[in-house]
Amino acid sequence: MSKNSSSDKPVTKNEATAILKAYPTKSDLNQALKPYITKSDLKKTVKGSERVLRAEILKVEERVENIEEGQKRMETTLNKISNQLDGFVGRVDDLTNDNEIGTAQIHELRETTRNHGHRISKLESAN
Repeated sequence: MSKNSSSDKPVTKNEATAILKAYPTKSDLNQALKPYITKSDLKKTVKGSERVLRAEILKVEERVENIEEGQKRMETTLNKISNQLDGFVGRVDDLTNDNEIGTAQIHELRETTRNHGHRISKLESAN
């Protein structure tokens, strides 16, 4: 009582070839996976990135050292300028004080000469 259906029959060589052509081969799969990154690609990329990062870090460190050296030179120059300005300001203060004292003395001398003129005229008129 068994019925023979088309699925119970063995596959012919032509049918098997036609069925297998529908599936990708190993080379088809490799070609399809080419755009994807492999572990070795990642390792190469990481190593390359590490080299690039190290080089950039060295450049940054060199720039920082140059900036620090520039700051030291600027500090030295500013200290020299500050010292010269201190001396200059001290001399200007001395001149200002001398000027104020001189002005006060001139004022006193003018008052004294006015009085002298008045006394001389009194003395001359008394004779």
